[in-house]
Amino acid sequence: MANIRYIFLIALVLLGAVIGVLWQDENTPTISFTRPAGELDRTQRNIETDEADLLADQNKDTALSELSQNKSTDSVLSSPIQQNDTVLTRRDQLLASSQEPLTEQELAAQIELAQRQLAQVEAINVRKQAQVDQALARESSAEQPLIEAELAYRIDGWRQAWRTGDASAYFAFYSDGFKPASGRSIEQWKIERVKRLNPEKPIDLTLENFTVNYDPETQRSLVTFTQFYQSGNHQDTSEKHLILANEQGQWKIISETTK
Repeated sequence: MANIRYIFLIALVLLGAVIGVLWQDENTPTISFTRPAGELDRTQRNIETDEADLLADQNKDTALSELSQNKSTDSVLSSPIQQNDTVLTRRDQLLASSQEPLTEQELAAQIELAQRQLAQVEAINVRKQAQVDQALARESSAEQPLIEAELAYRIDGWRQAWRTGDASAYFAFYSDGFKPASGRSIEQWKIERVKRLNPEKPIDLTLENFTVNYDPETQRSLVTFTQFYQSGNHQDTSEKHLILANEQGQWKIISETTK
């Protein structure tokens, strides 16, 4: 009898527990986890911004990858990269493609290479200048006999004009820029020369030891010769130095010195 009561009490306890649980579920309020509308909009915008930034980073990585594959910088810069309505400028791309600084050994090697190249260029220039000098020397040597013949003919005409007393022809052998020796004016010099061109007795004038030194840079020639002059009982021997310049195809005397 005692066991039956004990079992009945346990059953009542279990039934009470079940009834209590059922009653608690019916009366427990439901908890809602909803966000305000404004907070949801901000979250959506943040997600979109993060996606745009991620796309921009991917475009930058693509540009850097192309530069790292030894592509020409100019070819990359000639077609700017569009990323979310933003165009990379030339400066941005150059900054993106900046290289690491050279080591001291690499810098020294580049300097040495540049010095060798400079030495090679200088050697080439020296050879070219030597070739030019040789060509000018050959040209000058080829011209020398012709110039000597022209000047010999010209000086002989000057001698003939003096010997015959033709003042007009004589002065025609002198340049307009001729400056007489001893500081005389051109007018004083001409008056004195007219007297020498018309002596009382005939003139005998002989030129010997004729030499010509032609300077191709100045286009001038130094002519030297020994002059033998005689008129009546007067005679003298002198060393004459004439400097002639080529003026419009004619050799003109610009300086005259007698020693």
